[in-house]
Amino acid sequence: MDTHESDPVVLVEHPIPSVGFAIGGGAEIALAADFVIGGPGAKFRFPEISLGHAVTGGITLRLPHMVGLVKAKELLLTGRWVDADEALKLGLLTEISHDPKVRALELARQLSELPSVSLASSKASLERTLFDNMESYLKDEVSVASHCFAQSDAALGYANFAARKLPTARLGHDAKDVAKGDIRDLNAALSISVVNYPKRPFFRFGGQEVTFQQFDTAVGALAGGLRKVGITPDDRVLVMMRNSVEMAYSWMAVNGLGAIWVPINPELKSVTLKGVITSAQPKLAIVDEALLPEFQQTHVVDNASVFVNSPDVTGPQSLSNLMGLAPPVTEPVIVTPATTSALLYTSGTTGKSKACVLSHEYFLLQAKALIESCELRDSDVLYCPFPLFHLDATALTMVPALLLGAVAALSVRFSACKFWDEIRATEATAYNYMGATLAITYKQQPNERDRDHNVRLAWGVPLPNFAQEYEQRFGHSLISLYGSVESGVPVFQVSGVPSPQGSCGRVCTGYQIRIINEWGDEVPANTPGHLLIRSDHPNAMLKEYFGDPAYTASAFRNLWLHTGDLAKVDEYGNVYFVGRDTYYTPTRRKCQRQRSGG
Repeated sequence: MDTHESDPVVLVEHPIPSVGFAIGGGAEIALAADFVIGGPGAKFRFPEISLGHAVTGGITLRLPHMVGLVKAKELLLTGRWVDADEALKLGLLTEISHDPKVRALELARQLSELPSVSLASSKASLERTLFDNMESYLKDEVSVASHCFAQSDAALGYANFAARKLPTARLGHDAKDVAKGDIRDLNAALSISVVNYPKRPFFRFGGQEVTFQQFDTAVGALAGGLRKVGITPDDRVLVMMRNSVEMAYSWMAVNGLGAIWVPINPELKSVTLKGVITSAQPKLAIVDEALLPEFQQTHVVDNASVFVNSPDVTGPQSLSNLMGLAPPVTEPVIVTPATTSALLYTSGTTGKSKACVLSHEYFLLQAKALIESCELRDSDVLYCPFPLFHLDATALTMVPALLLGAVAALSVRFSACKFWDEIRATEATAYNYMGATLAITYKQQPNERDRDHNVRLAWGVPLPNFAQEYEQRFGHSLISLYGSVESGVPVFQVSGVPSPQGSCGRVCTGYQIRIINEWGDEVPANTPGHLLIRSDHPNAMLKEYFGDPAYTASAFRNLWLHTGDLAKVDEYGNVYFVGRDTYYTPTRRKCQRQRSGG
């Protein structure tokens, strides 16, 4: 800190304050500072190489001294994001504060009270210890940067930067790239996909096909309307709709404002419906016209805050009017991986339905696990016959397609007589199943078109005892898993790797499970017991049950999620679902029942 800037008031009134992410030049300034105070959402990035440029400001000298040569190369050559926690460990941040501005002013005031000559001299001595030839490094960096600027890559990169366009990310074409990708929130995922695949089809529904660019345009229009009527970060927007393109728009539009999407089962009625709406405490609701009478009878949300989805409704409370009410949102709100994306309700089949608070990164982690386990690729069309208030249609269909540049194809609802026709019409290459849908499909009379499709695999639970016969008849493989809204999908069979009969698969990287008896002791291999789960990823599971801290504490006692399921693990690490133990824990079974509402 220079002596003429020791007064904290001068710091605040500086004509070019640096607030927000430290990216490129901002990161260079931060690394040259004496103290760097960051908030929990602080991020660093050095994107110069991806723009065809080169770093300046002494970064080639400072960064290796701060983090080591190998790590400096990784950060500069990949241009990846570094979050606050990692930045603190690397030494890019002095400290993390929940109110960095207040903390920075406090520190500046402390420094301003020190003898100025002693402060400046000591700082200069410390700098000379490592950076005694900084001027020559700066000249070398400028020379390299000038050479890079003369190249066509730099011209294109900076034209895109000036237009606020994201650089084309070199990921999304195969499972390995996506699984390793550092996209950690849904807003960024959509923005990058639109840049990478603007004209590719993204969403197919009811004969409609929407490209990534068209989808993003509609999302921006709806977000603009929602912002106009007062939706701000952390507000909850309840959605009572059957599957539609508009329902898909609503999720990304709400998240684009930093708000929380709350889709609920459109079949709910009366007291049950009122209880769910009341528990969500929504600021606004979007409801299908056919469901409006039942919704209004609850008298929970004021009619002025209810917008109706219907091609026949055009008044001020129509969804179509809302989408044209204000200028579109072109830049989504900046969120963190832990920012809440949605509340998804459990099925309530063994008790009161509860809202699971799920982060942006939660959806991405489940999608990446699916992509990696099933070896999905950008040419895939992912078909889902289940509702958008399910984990299947969101984390296991829409989000994988978003990451890959693939197609998400949805149906209004599962229909045995229409199932294969929709598979063919959407050109699906993979689909979701649950045991009941496979059984119903398998009971259909065999015909010459059973293999007339592009499907190569399907995933779901549970794997039926007629799985081999099903695979032979329809000509594609079936993959099993174990998962819940609460836990995500911690267990997966891997495509192409044989699993024993009855196994759900093996534990995915980043998860741990325990099988315990009623006294809390781990049981031997092949012995049924209570299934407990936890993850190394901070956002891989639900954050909490909304509005129910006691239930949350009970479910996560001893820092493990108590699933309420009985399972066993063999000596090779294969996991087997055994049954449900409703007495042991308040959480509810999701291995199958997540497929029926949560």
